[in-house]
Amino acid sequence: FFSTHTPPPPILSGLVGSEMCIRDREYKRLSEGIDKHISCLDGLVHVAAVLGYISPFMSTSLGQLKTVMEVNFESNFLLTQLLMPQLLKARSPSVIFTSSGVGRRPRALWTSYGISKGAVEAFMQTLADEYENNIRFCTYNPGATKTAMRAQAFPAEDPNTVKLPNKLTNDFLWLLSEENNTTGIAFDYSKLETK
Repeated sequence: FFSTHTPPPPILSGLVGSEMCIRDREYKRLSEGIDKHISCLDGLVHVAAVLGYISPFMSTSLGQLKTVMEVNFESNFLLTQLLMPQLLKARSPSVIFTSSGVGRRPRALWTSYGISKGAVEAFMQTLADEYENNIRFCTYNPGATKTAMRAQAFPAEDPNTVKLPNKLTNDFLWLLSEENNTTGIAFDYSKLETK
């Protein structure tokens, strides 16, 4: 999350990472902790994700689908819902959901991951329509980036041929800024790198 009014609350220190599975009561505890420290939230960036397995549909277990959906979609849903009161108090709040090309154009074998990112895309569009005049919502596809998830998905790829995560910083900052006055847009790294 991003607030220009107060520093991050200490309750979040253990929740930063690439994988986040938090149950309902933990979300409620998180919300209560945030309420104590932050009255207004200018921006929220969802980046937590897991790949699951790249496998045929018939080899995809319900357990795998549930795990991927919990991290990639449900965490976005619950955190956004819990933080909505603080977002609505901000002057020009922005929420960014990190997405993927397979969430916009599904591909064979990317069953769980593709479904979860497709859900994120639909969720963003729903919120953009519902809060059109109050909060800016977008998805952002960072493209090929040197991460552990990328190495898991493409083990034969030379990791030196893809960009480092720090190359995405300016895009996220622009998407959060008031200069970006759009909502309901699915952005891609390649389209924003010139901004």
